[in-house]
Amino acid sequence: MSEHPNVGRAALGAVLAVAGSLLLTGLFLVSNSSDPAMEQLMFRIGLALAGLLSALGQGLVFFGIWLLWSAARGR
Repeated sequence: MSEHPNVGRAALGAVLAVAGSLLLTGLFLVSNSSDPAMEQLMFRIGLALAGLLSALGQGLVFFGIWLLWSAARGR
């Protein structure tokens, strides 16, 4: 581990990882809810946009975790 971890990079990584997790959780809740408003929202989002949003959320999580790891390692 580095003696001087990059706090800004770690904070950004944490924010991105949490944002990606929230996006994925929101998509999960919308797609699995039996509420008519959520079903309507899921149909409005559509399959293509849902897939893109899922990929974006996963990318945010992985990039955030990488930033956290690289900040801890001092790279």
